[in-house]
Amino acid sequence: MRLKPLVATLVATFSLSLSSSALADEGMWQPHQLPELESILKAKGLEIDVESISKLTEFPMNAVISLGGCTASFVSPKGLVVTNHHCVYGSVQYNSTPENNILENGFLAKSPTEDLPAAPGSRVYVTKTVTNVTDEVIKGTNELTAKARYDALEKMKKR
Repeated sequence: MRLKPLVATLVATFSLSLSSSALADEGMWQPHQLPELESILKAKGLEIDVESISKLTEFPMNAVISLGGCTASFVSPKGLVVTNHHCVYGSVQYNSTPENNILENGFLAKSPTEDLPAAPGSRVYVTKTVTNVTDEVIKGTNELTAKARYDALEKMKKR
């Protein structure tokens, strides 16, 4: 009798896993993929021209930067960036003091001279070029076993 609940649970789990994968839609694309997906994106409601957001080294995409795990955008020609609070929490904490706890009180720079520095070690990464290396990476891996192919691709990533 104990087997029936187990079988029922396994059947239900298997059925649910099949139904969700049948409805799956990728939903996240890299900018260079957008032109080939234009009709799909337009059908989903995209109203802007995909060409305007498909080139990472041109406006507006070149205004998007990486803060090492978070994204941000340039909002001035002098390098001022805007991002989410949790992305710069360490810098806010770095600039806080017992007398002026910015974490609790907030902060507003009314002029560029009042801006506070980022914490030591903070980095902003800006995309300068984008190179498609797919052919170079997969060259000669088709005839390899799955494990050998995995190892070769891992080695290639670490170059």
